[in-house]
Amino acid sequence: DGVEFHSSEKRATFLGAAGKKEEVSRCSHFRFARQKAGYAAFYLIRRGKNFSLRYAESKDALRWKVRQSVAGMRQPAIFVEGAEGNNGLAYGGAKAIHVGRATGIKEWKFDSKSALKPRRNFFDSGALLPAASWQHNQEIVLLYYSKRGLGKNAVWSLGAARFNITDPSRPIWRSETALWNQPSEMLSRAWEPVGIAASGGLLYLYWQDQDNGEILLAESLFPWIEQFVRSAPSRQLLDRYEGNPLLAPVFEREWESQAVFNPAAIYENGQVHLL
Repeated sequence: DGVEFHSSEKRATFLGAAGKKEEVSRCSHFRFARQKAGYAAFYLIRRGKNFSLRYAESKDALRWKVRQSVAGMRQPAIFVEGAEGNNGLAYGGAKAIHVGRATGIKEWKFDSKSALKPRRNFFDSGALLPAASWQHNQEIVLLYYSKRGLGKNAVWSLGAARFNITDPSRPIWRSETALWNQPSEMLSRAWEPVGIAASGGLLYLYWQDQDNGEILLAESLFPWIEQFVRSAPSRQLLDRYEGNPLLAPVFEREWESQAVFNPAAIYENGQVHLL
């Protein structure tokens, strides 16, 4: 039911390319997905101060074989549910979020350009991490965390975005307010997300206290969240032009030396004219 858990004597093992067991104590941020022939997993492994993203597969969710150390991605990643196989999709990142594509049965590649970036003066102005994602019709829904601050001073929020399946790197909609904000009783503790699970039409958010290892079910989100995301209007979002500003005050001319604002734009003969 998402709340009651029972321990098991069975232990999962992850075997590297040479058949050597991974040291689970150095692994973190496990994210799993069902596949037609079994299960798939992303996880991070620590080597000194650096992290590497691994991709592994299993037929029984107990014995895992590492298929790839994903180049160019050193942050957590999640799978897009419903987009498995050779055309699989994923999202990864710890500051901005990047889309990943399965270029072969065992090969993943993540875009260097981000699909989502933090937004100034919004709830998601902090570092972004992918939380959960699924395919619905011809769209992809992505839930993501926003983290502002570090350690016990960190404050978490949950946002959502939608992408067209033909271009999973460019959002067609993004929530302007948070779907969930960290409650006051969770403040002053160093939390990290364990994951999000769906059960009975609800979404459960699981968190781990980094000091004592406790697992907390923070909140159960009601079904209207999914309906809210799916019924939100689709529109192509615009990227801020890196060459801004286009116009600025000209101090040598008195009439435009103070401010430049509220232009009108006219498109004519292949050119854009600003008034």
